[in-house]
Amino acid sequence: MKREILLLGAGRRFDLVNFFLEIKSTLNLDIVYRSIESLNYGKPPVGDLIEVMDGPKFESKEFNSFLEEHVKVHNTAMIISCMDLASLAISELDWESKGVIYWGTKSARRYIDKSRLYQWANSIDIGTPTLTGESYEVVVKPKIGFGSRGQKVLYKSDPRFLDYLRDSNWIVQDFVDGIEVSIDCYIARDRSFTSVARERVTVMGGEVMDTKTRNLTDPEFDIVNKIVAKSELVGPVNFQLRGDNNTLLDINPRFSGGATASVLSGWMAPQWLLQEYILEEGVVFPKGYESIFVTRSRRDHVRIL
Repeated sequence: MKREILLLGAGRRFDLVNFFLEIKSTLNLDIVYRSIESLNYGKPPVGDLIEVMDGPKFESKEFNSFLEEHVKVHNTAMIISCMDLASLAISELDWESKGVIYWGTKSARRYIDKSRLYQWANSIDIGTPTLTGESYEVVVKPKIGFGSRGQKVLYKSDPRFLDYLRDSNWIVQDFVDGIEVSIDCYIARDRSFTSVARERVTVMGGEVMDTKTRNLTDPEFDIVNKIVAKSELVGPVNFQLRGDNNTLLDINPRFSGGATASVLSGWMAPQWLLQEYILEEGVVFPKGYESIFVTRSRRDHVRIL
């Protein structure tokens, strides 16, 4: 039976899955890719490329036991997360004893829970959003949220402001103005790393629609360097900064939604991941990245109901 590489939360990551298929051929790997998704509404777009298996939702109580049984049956070599809910579910299981490679952090909750993330970042002198009382405009977001889902911008005069402030499930902070930069970073097993920055030009529903890539500025590099030095993060990780002071908004311990733009600029994280963990080879990083502008276009996938 061929070894399986299992993708979680990749249902709409059509181009990312395409990259993985191309790399399989480039590296001459005898593997099969599969994805687990909840198929309540039929096969997702990546079903046109790889086998998609029906399973419980990542946040359900049944998911981990379902996944443990799946890896026994399908000769799973590696699990790759493309979604925060999947990272949370799988990070707390002991994959090493099962002979399965999960390159991600076992402390995913520290980064996905924003209150814990900001406490940790502040402890290593990285600036995060605060509530100073000086701003008329605030951002309200779920304590454990994904993308920009549930996020709201309110004035303090809004009657909902105090309700959110009292609710421990929400984070209330000053609005940070300025350009939002998403940094895709690959951290190798030897702790060397490489990063490319993406300026988020157009965002819809938390997903980047238009983005342009560039190399990091010195202040951005210093922040990434500090995070890598002080954390156990490894593999593909995404950092989001905003404004002139490079305020840290998010750390995503997974492939980001806009990672395909970074790959097109030369950030070959899918290849490095397979080289390090499947072939057990070292990786060589480029000295810099191409500056490109990427627009997501619509592609219709039809399924019979």
